[in-house]
Amino acid sequence: MEKKPYRLGLIVGRFQVFHNGHEQMIRKSIELCEKTLIFIGSSQESNTQKNPFSYEIRKEILSDVFCEDISNGNVLICPLRDIGVGNVSSWGAYVLSRAQEECGFYPDILITGKEERR
Repeated sequence: MEKKPYRLGLIVGRFQVFHNGHEQMIRKSIELCEKTLIFIGSSQESNTQKNPFSYEIRKEILSDVFCEDISNGNVLICPLRDIGVGNVSSWGAYVLSRAQEECGFYPDILITGKEERR
């Protein structure tokens, strides 16, 4: 098996609703990383205009699409609650600490929707 360039890729998204762009982004992480950690953001939110689906429904959708990668341990899906700080450095520190809690180490790369931003 060929060694991948990254040990852990991190993806953060609300996945409201899950679409082809999300799938392509996750597949790119699976291609580049030994393991992909997917945080479903705003996990405590549901039944609102911005967040109509619950965390459980969003996880189920992702699990259906990536069931093989989940079962072989290449993909992990976890909730990420909002902490109410917006797009600031404390949010980044929070996300990294949660990644370390879930995987035991920090991610090597953040996978985003735009190739040039990775």
